[in-house]
Amino acid sequence: MLKLSIIVPVFNVGYLVKNCLDTLINQSYKNIEIIIINDGSTDDSYKYIDNYKGRSNIVIIDLCNNQGLGNARNIGICHSTGEYITFVDSDDWIDLDLYSELIKAIEKSDADVAICGIKNEYSNWVSSEYRYNYKYRNQMDSDMAIKLLSNYGGNNYKISPVVWNKIYRASVIKNNSIEFLKNSYWEDDIFSFQVMLFAKSIMIVPSVNYHYSQRNGSITKDFSKKHIIDLIDSFVYLKNYLLELQLWSKNERYYKAYLDRAITSMINMLCQNENSILAQKEYLIMFFKLYSEKFSIEDTIEYLDINRIKRLFI
Repeated sequence: MLKLSIIVPVFNVGYLVKNCLDTLINQSYKNIEIIIINDGSTDDSYKYIDNYKGRSNIVIIDLCNNQGLGNARNIGICHSTGEYITFVDSDDWIDLDLYSELIKAIEKSDADVAICGIKNEYSNWVSSEYRYNYKYRNQMDSDMAIKLLSNYGGNNYKISPVVWNKIYRASVIKNNSIEFLKNSYWEDDIFSFQVMLFAKSIMIVPSVNYHYSQRNGSITKDFSKKHIIDLIDSFVYLKNYLLELQLWSKNERYYKAYLDRAITSMINMLCQNENSILAQKEYLIMFFKLYSEKFSIEDTIEYLDINRIKRLFI
């Protein structure tokens, strides 16, 4: 039985971390190590984390100052010793058979990544709704996974850029020196695209789910200029990464679709979290100014369907 390293960054989630960790230590898959990175929490999170000290399969790393989610995950990767790696956000929780099912799927198929469904969870833990619901088991190659990740071409399957509903063969991450961008709102998007480039095959696994907490105060429940700046910087980084590895020509169309998906996500986030129409316009003006500095308008118009453009004006 190969080992799974579960990386859990913690920052100011208080008692919620207990529910998260309880679902991890009670997994039906037993060969696990849980790496908790206390990312400079200033609330009472440490009290709940301390209750798990002394367990042989739990490693606790305390950072003096908050260094951001991406950096905390990178630290977890460096300390991991498992053949598989996964990530969990500290206010979420998972089905108790989740890792048994995902690892079984990877080992049976010799895949590099396994993906499960996601349920949105609200404050009463009863009003669940599916965010991604996979009904059938399916194995696909890297090219198809990138298409589904970037939302290229249209398909009934979709793959989310988030990293926490997946397990990864550790060698894919470490042998290709894949890291999270530090202090970026879009670290999941870039990491996921990079992994899919190198994964030889990916498994979709039905019937088990990651439970994604929809609470006020989480980093996805706010909007700022940093969301815009980070999006532009992240996709400039990804383009340069593809060019450096001579993978641009093969993946250009997927990259453009992925950027389109990220921009749509950003605008939806803006409209959901900022009620002022004036503020929304100011954010959009800022976005288009920054976008035009880094990306070719000619390429954008060429990529966009003309009917999409018409709908803006007709």
